[in-house]
Amino acid sequence: MYTLSIATFAVRGFFSKKTKLKISFFTAIYIISLILPVLFDDDFIEHMITKIAISFVTLIALFFFTEYAMQKGTKQATKDKVLNLAAFKGLDRSDMYLLQQVLDNVKYKEIAQKIHGSEGALRNKLSKIYKVLEVGDRTGFLTIYSGYELIYEPELIDSLINQS
Repeated sequence: MYTLSIATFAVRGFFSKKTKLKISFFTAIYIISLILPVLFDDDFIEHMITKIAISFVTLIALFFFTEYAMQKGTKQATKDKVLNLAAFKGLDRSDMYLLQQVLDNVKYKEIAQKIHGSEGALRNKLSKIYKVLEVGDRTGFLTIYSGYELIYEPELIDSLINQS
């Protein structure tokens, strides 16, 4: 279960900043969870070996799964993963910049500093954008549109309408 929670954190991008500190922290917790049963269990060595073996096999399986997913994602990324924001009423080019920053995992505070605005105003703006895209929040947006190229080309929309 511990390994699964670590994998979930990794997939969600938790380890993208201050990686060494966070990995050290989770490793320390894991080592403590291995040693702590010695106080309460006579078969400590047997349980510790079993825990390590299960963790090792799980980590290997997760490694291969993530490598497979990354390769499959790279192949799919080359296939028309484009989000034209001009197709959504109420969005403009500046929204594309904000959403690109979100896709790049930039924190709201940093985005607000870049655009010389307040974090609260940015959150309100992004909330409206998420509503237009019908994704709910940042997590929903990243889940659906991670790996997409963002564009704003109204001409592309107009040409599709004229072809119909």
